[in-house]
Amino acid sequence: FVTFNEYFQDRKAVEQRFKEAVQSRWNQTPSVHAMLDQFHLGRIQIPNTVAKKQLESKIQNERNGREDFLQKAQLEREATAVEVNQINLEANKITRTATANANLIVANAQAEAVQIKSNADIFGTTLLFENAGIELQEEKISFSYIRSLMKRENVDLTIDYLSGENILKTKAVV
Repeated sequence: FVTFNEYFQDRKAVEQRFKEAVQSRWNQTPSVHAMLDQFHLGRIQIPNTVAKKQLESKIQNERNGREDFLQKAQLEREATAVEVNQINLEANKITRTATANANLIVANAQAEAVQIKSNADIFGTTLLFENAGIELQEEKISFSYIRSLMKRENVDLTIDYLSGENILKTKAVV
């Protein structure tokens, strides 16, 4: 017995089997006094039902292959999306960490600058008090208060040095 697929896939072996079968039959009694030196299969009529089944089988195999390819492609797209998401999350994390570190460095630098400026103000004020001869605590507080008012942006402050000579004195009218 020879299968349909065997005929198309290994035709030489099938032809050899048929040749040997025919020669074996010729050699049986009553024997035919002939030698079969060449044997070739010619055209074979394939029934439509067999051809249709073979075609349907091949089409189904192609559909299965296509579906397999589509599933693999979908898996690859999803794996790629996961990798892209991981990269984006990592980039976002790195950006946030770098921003936070930069903000911390800026805040520390600003705090240090304020500290240095405050120390310089204290040293300068102490030096001013010593050179100007301001020794009373009341005078030091008054100077510090006036100086604080002058540093404020929303205050318009002018300081004049008045003496008894440039003050106009008025009397009450009765």
